[in-house]
Amino acid sequence: MSRALERHAKFYVEYAKAHPEDWQWFDTEWQQIKQAWERLPAQYNTLVKDYFLAFINMLTVRGQWQEMISWAETILQIAERENDLASKSHAHQILGTSYSGIGRYASAIKHYEVALDLSRQIGDKRRERSLLMNIGSSYAQMGISNQAIKFYEQALALSRKENDSDLEALCLANLGSVFAHIDLSKSLAYFEQALNIAREVGNRRTEGLALGNEGILTGDVNFLKEALKISREMGDVKGEIVWLFNLSFLFARADLSRGLKYLEQAIGLARQIGDWEQENICLVALSEIYIQTGNIQMAIRILKDNLTTARQVGNQRWEIMALGNLALAHYHLGGINHAIEVASMALQISRQLGDKAGEEATLNNLGMFYQELGNLALALEYYEKSLTIATEIGDQDGLRRSLGNLGVVLRQMGKVEQAVEHHQRALAMARERCDLHSEAIWLHNLGMDFNALGETQVAADYYRQSIDIKTKIRDKRGIAKSVWNLGLIFEQEGNLQQAVELMQTALEYEEPTGDPKSQVYTLHLAQVCAKLKEFAKGT
Repeated sequence: MSRALERHAKFYVEYAKAHPEDWQWFDTEWQQIKQAWERLPAQYNTLVKDYFLAFINMLTVRGQWQEMISWAETILQIAERENDLASKSHAHQILGTSYSGIGRYASAIKHYEVALDLSRQIGDKRRERSLLMNIGSSYAQMGISNQAIKFYEQALALSRKENDSDLEALCLANLGSVFAHIDLSKSLAYFEQALNIAREVGNRRTEGLALGNEGILTGDVNFLKEALKISREMGDVKGEIVWLFNLSFLFARADLSRGLKYLEQAIGLARQIGDWEQENICLVALSEIYIQTGNIQMAIRILKDNLTTARQVGNQRWEIMALGNLALAHYHLGGINHAIEVASMALQISRQLGDKAGEEATLNNLGMFYQELGNLALALEYYEKSLTIATEIGDQDGLRRSLGNLGVVLRQMGKVEQAVEHHQRALAMARERCDLHSEAIWLHNLGMDFNALGETQVAADYYRQSIDIKTKIRDKRGIAKSVWNLGLIFEQEGNLQQAVELMQTALEYEEPTGDPKSQVYTLHLAQVCAKLKEFAKGT
């Protein structure tokens, strides 16, 4: 190796160590940094290791997963030659992080497990705790909640044994996130514990994490605003993006324009720091807003760009998300066969990765698409497969969703009593978790079930319960649907005046949301008004 190259490499190492968050310098110099790494002879073990350690955090933040895999494999080769167990453990951990970054969670877990075994051999308790958290997070990403809990609890026990309060608080917060899908009261209890410890030790980052997650669970924007404030005070732009995104989600139900403003702020910040993952997540949310407001072509354009980016950076998790949302966009546009084709691609990748949560969600979507085509038997099959996976991995959200969707198909197949049973189970689970949004949905569906059974008064009662909750959570679109269906019951019973009043109320809620269904409502209302006039003439 020439002295010039050695000086070049050492300069980059020293600068990176002294300025670990100078992202502008890193982005500007990246090609030169990469070339220097590629030219370093493998026999210069110490300098290669120093170079790796100096840049691995920057590579992680920038999501340079494929480069990280290549670099970590080089370090692993050196560690093998030197029988350096500590470096081998670190390299396997970085490989795990890299494979997790591209959505290959099963591969990530294999590397984490090797690293965990090595860390235990050399008595590296700090890395052991970190790896237990890594494995727990990978299982959580895959939707395998029981395994995530198992490893988080091991990390928690070890952090308490070693008096690592910072990690203890983070373990509690992560357990809170997992239990959010299983048991709301336990989830909130974990976040409260995390919050108390974070405040005791002055860990502002974990304090913000606990507050923000409590806000998400309870729907309390004040918690989210406090988390946002902490992120801004710390200069934590990534945290700021996360809380702006979640604020946009909470506000979008009641005030779409306000929710959109929060989302646009999040997208702007993500682009400012070059955080492609957060930008991708925010753009998917933006596409959902375009779908809700009827601008589906714009949504498809955004999602196609996301899909291209995901494939360019080799992130299969993003690819699954982009394909899933693109399939939904085509479904809303009326291109159901195209939606099925796109969703099938997402299903294949999910199964290759062992991404159970992605597989479960995609099966649900495919069930919905075949249901729309009228192929109820195939829709039922997909929903049942989705239900099996949700049960297997302990995904309570997926379980409720699958039960509810099965209920809808069973009602359409004329098996209304079974539909009622499924919807009552979904309703009970929603109430157990205090999930008002889901509770309102399944109350509405029970209204449809009992209306199909001819028990219109029972149906009307369910619709009123649904309306009460939707009013509480300010779900305008949901209110419109339930009020409209209540109006249809009055129309069936011949009370046209009451039917018209309810349908007009539904339209007042529906039109501001921009939902194309408002045109269908308007046409039907005109027909009911015409009947009412004819009835008035007759009397």
